[in-house]
Amino acid sequence: MSLCKSYLELLASYPDLLQVILSVPAEGPTSIFQERFETAIEKLNLAKNKKKIVMSVLIDYIHGFSLASHGCISIDLTDAPLNFIFDALKKSH
Repeated sequence: MSLCKSYLELLASYPDLLQVILSVPAEGPTSIFQERFETAIEKLNLAKNKKKIVMSVLIDYIHGFSLASHGCISIDLTDAPLNFIFDALKKSH
């Protein structure tokens, strides 16, 4: 969860950064997030397709929240949704 929150904090600090990130090739910031995400969930031993689904859900949520708030809404509001995602992930394992 700390990876998601730090990414949100970065996007909140630089409101136009998301547009830049979404416009660069996948080898850039996306691959860095993916590497850190995989390290964070390594102990869950998820199948490759499940990892991809979870990462897609998280990224879509983070980017959606960032675009909707444009740095004007407290990142703490993401606690409940992120906890929900991670609790569901733990229970499914």
